Amino acid sequence: MIFHDRIQKLCRNEFTRPAHLDIKTKCQYLHHDHPYLRLGPFKYELLHPTPEIAYLHDFVTLEETEAIKSHASGKLKSTPYTSDSKFSSYSRMRTSKVMYVNDNLNPNARKISDKIEHVVQGVLKKTPFDSENYQVMNYGIGGFISIHSDSSSGEKNEPESVEFGGLRFITFMIYMSNVQSGGRTIFPQVGISVQPIQGSALYWFNKGADMSPDSRNFHLGCPVSYGNKWIANKWIKHTAQFRNYQCFDHGGPDGSHFSIMK
Repeated sequence: MIFHDRIQKLCRNEFTRPAHLDIKTKCQYLHHDHPYLRLGPFKYELLHPTPEIAYLHDFVTLEETEAIKSHASGKLKSTPYTSDSKFSSYSRMRTSKVMYVNDNLNPNARKISDKIEHVVQGVLKKTPFDSENYQVMNYGIGGFISIHSDSSSGEKNEPESVEFGGLRFITFMIYMSNVQSGGRTIFPQVGISVQPIQGSALYWFNKGADMSPDSRNFHLGCPVSYGNKWIANKWIKHTAQFRNYQCFDHGGPDGSHFSIMK
């Protein structure tokens, strides 16, 4: 009951973090010493240190978001889920419509992927298994997704072995629209609540350095009360990233999994 009450308050943005969850938000310009990014660095806001949950202001342009939405419109389908039944089923976990965009075939999606690579200092599309195609989702009034983890897709018989890129190591969620009311992304265990703002992005680590699960990254999408919510998810697989991240002997300098900051 207490946890359910916290979820309701987070969805209404009425939750006050208790002292043991309260951290100082860290804001900075992120450029990784890249010459191009020194001229136009990312606006980075650290929401939670371990697991790292971060917010990027003005990450993509209005034109890029509208182009992806235009490409997806008319191709969206109700969200299915895999079951043992031979009959077609629809998700009881979320109410949304979805389609997938291959960033190697869509120039606007490729531009966004180039930015993500700069942020996470990883690789996305050198091989087909570095990351998944963009999952573009649309939630109408009442649309939501219940609490879950992104470490795997949840699809039955999903290939998660090394040769298929492994588990979803990082989630990168891009907000493709504003939402007049509701539709917040919340992390109940760490008391984080984020309002969708078109062009901004949210990313977090789904696994520890040893690929162990971390329940603190469990999250949900609150019901849309008024308006229309569009997001695009990019899931980065763990296998191709290990040689791109600097690992510390005991986690990151602050106890985190990795350090991606410079």
